[in-house]
Amino acid sequence: MIRYIRKHYKEDVQVTELAKLVQMHPSYAGQMFKQEVGENFSDYLNRVRMEKASELLERTTMKIYEVSGAVGISDYRYFCKLFKSYTGFTPTQYKNKQV
Repeated sequence: MIRYIRKHYKEDVQVTELAKLVQMHPSYAGQMFKQEVGENFSDYLNRVRMEKASELLERTTMKIYEVSGAVGISDYRYFCKLFKSYTGFTPTQYKNKQV
Protein backbone atom coordinates (compact mmCIF):
# COMPACT_ATOMS: atom_id res chain seq x y z
CA MET A 1 0.00 0.00 0.00
CA ILE A 2 2.86 2.38 0.80
CA ARG A 3 4.48 1.78 -2.58
CA TYR A 4 1.16 2.43 -4.30
CA ILE A 5 0.67 5.70 -2.42
CA ARG A 6 4.20 6.89 -3.17
CA LYS A 7 3.68 6.14 -6.86
CA HIS A 8 0.11 7.46 -7.22
CA TYR A 9 0.00 10.37 -4.73
CA LYS A 10 -0.92 12.74 -7.59
CA GLU A 11 -4.17 10.87 -8.14
CA ASP A 12 -7.37 10.67 -6.12
CA VAL A 13 -6.21 7.72 -4.02
CA GLN A 14 -8.81 6.17 -1.73
CA VAL A 15 -8.41 3.50 0.94
CA THR A 16 -11.09 1.46 -0.85
CA GLU A 17 -8.80 1.24 -3.91
CA LEU A 18 -5.90 0.07 -1.80
CA ALA A 19 -8.07 -2.46 -0.01
CA LYS A 20 -9.03 -4.02 -3.35
CA LEU A 21 -5.36 -4.22 -4.36
CA VAL A 22 -4.46 -6.13 -1.22
CA GLN A 23 -7.74 -8.04 -1.13
CA MET A 24 -8.96 -6.75 2.23
CA HIS A 25 -12.12 -5.13 3.48
CA PRO A 26 -11.62 -1.33 3.40
CA SER A 27 -12.08 -0.84 7.15
CA TYR A 28 -9.68 -3.67 7.93
CA ALA A 29 -7.15 -2.32 5.43
CA GLY A 30 -7.36 1.08 7.13
CA GLN A 31 -6.85 -0.47 10.55
CA MET A 32 -3.89 -2.53 9.37
CA PHE A 33 -2.36 0.50 7.67
CA LYS A 34 -2.55 2.53 10.87
CA GLN A 35 -1.17 -0.36 12.92
CA GLU A 36 1.78 -0.92 10.58
CA VAL A 37 2.61 2.67 9.61
CA GLY A 38 1.61 4.48 12.79
CA GLU A 39 -0.71 6.99 11.13
CA ASN A 40 -3.95 6.73 9.27
CA PHE A 41 -4.15 6.48 5.50
CA SER A 42 -5.21 10.06 4.78
CA ASP A 43 -2.56 11.55 7.07
CA TYR A 44 0.11 9.45 5.39
CA LEU A 45 -1.09 10.41 1.91
CA ASN A 46 -1.11 14.09 2.84
CA ARG A 47 2.36 13.84 4.36
CA VAL A 48 3.70 12.28 1.16
CA ARG A 49 2.02 15.05 -0.84
CA MET A 50 3.52 17.76 1.38
CA GLU A 51 7.00 16.20 1.11
CA LYS A 52 6.69 16.24 -2.68
CA ALA A 53 5.32 19.80 -2.60
CA SER A 54 8.28 20.92 -0.50
CA GLU A 55 10.66 19.40 -3.03
CA LEU A 56 8.89 21.12 -5.92
CA LEU A 57 8.87 24.48 -4.13
CA GLU A 58 12.61 24.17 -3.45
CA ARG A 59 13.76 22.78 -6.78
CA THR A 60 11.49 24.29 -9.42
CA THR A 61 10.12 27.62 -10.51
CA MET A 62 6.56 26.28 -10.50
CA LYS A 63 3.88 28.58 -9.17
CA ILE A 64 2.18 27.50 -5.97
CA TYR A 65 -1.11 26.60 -7.68
CA GLU A 66 0.90 24.45 -10.12
CA VAL A 67 2.59 22.65 -7.23
CA SER A 68 -0.82 22.11 -5.65
CA GLY A 69 -2.09 20.41 -8.79
CA ALA A 70 1.13 18.47 -9.26
CA VAL A 71 0.73 16.77 -5.88
CA GLY A 72 -2.91 15.89 -6.43
CA ILE A 73 -4.69 18.70 -4.60
CA SER A 74 -6.92 20.68 -6.94
CA ASP A 75 -8.15 23.16 -4.32
CA TYR A 76 -5.38 25.77 -4.00
CA ARG A 77 -6.70 27.20 -0.71
CA TYR A 78 -6.94 23.77 0.86
CA PHE A 79 -3.40 23.02 -0.31
CA CYS A 80 -2.09 26.20 1.34
CA LYS A 81 -3.85 25.39 4.60
CA LEU A 82 -2.61 21.80 4.56
CA PHE A 83 0.95 22.83 3.68
CA LYS A 84 1.06 25.27 6.58
CA SER A 85 -0.29 22.65 8.99
CA TYR A 86 2.47 20.21 7.96
CA THR A 87 5.41 22.61 7.68
CA GLY A 88 4.46 25.60 9.84
CA PHE A 89 4.96 27.90 6.85
CA THR A 90 2.84 29.07 3.97
CA PRO A 91 3.94 27.83 0.56
CA THR A 92 5.01 31.39 -0.31
CA GLN A 93 7.18 31.67 2.79
CA TYR A 94 8.66 28.27 2.06
CA LYS A 95 9.32 29.10 -1.58
CA ASN A 96 10.94 32.42 -0.69
CA LYS A 97 13.19 30.63 1.82
CA GLN A 98 11.78 32.56 4.76
CA VAL A 99 11.92 29.32 6.73
